[in-house]
Amino acid sequence: MSLFGKLFSRRKSEEASEKPGTIDGMALPNCLLGLIELGAWKTPSDDQVRAALPGVRSGVRFLETVEAMRSESLETIADHMNTARIFKVYRGSIDEAKSLPWLDVEKAVVIGVGDEPDVDLAIVLDFREDPNRPKVVYSDWWTERGVCNWVECYPSAETFAEAFGFET
Repeated sequence: MSLFGKLFSRRKSEEASEKPGTIDGMALPNCLLGLIELGAWKTPSDDQVRAALPGVRSGVRFLETVEAMRSESLETIADHMNTARIFKVYRGSIDEAKSLPWLDVEKAVVIGVGDEPDVDLAIVLDFREDPNRPKVVYSDWWTERGVCNWVECYPSAETFAEAFGFET
């Protein structure tokens, strides 16, 4: 099992109190919600991943429902100082703001993960700069061995979805 898999936790927010289409108060982009509602937000082929995410060196599994996205959280990782340094994550509510390659776990929603149990990959909506238009970032373990760097792959969920051939 990947380290992400061991450290992912359920989000602290109560699902019943969440507004539809939101996770921890962050509204998922309309294009993503529309694709989910249509049943079109499906895991891409390896060829699609290579074309749309050339820096990613593993397969990807999209989290295909809001509930699946809501169930994944990186917050537990940020609670352990040594692990947080390796994963380059922090909590914006208690730590000084940092830019990429760091990720504020309180402003992040996981939308995809590695497709193998031992792959530490997360694809995340990063809401830090614009809560209405989150960037899409992924965990890059390949560039700097043994350390995660969060890398922007698309400036919005719309451009991310289009790169995989989804109509937005």
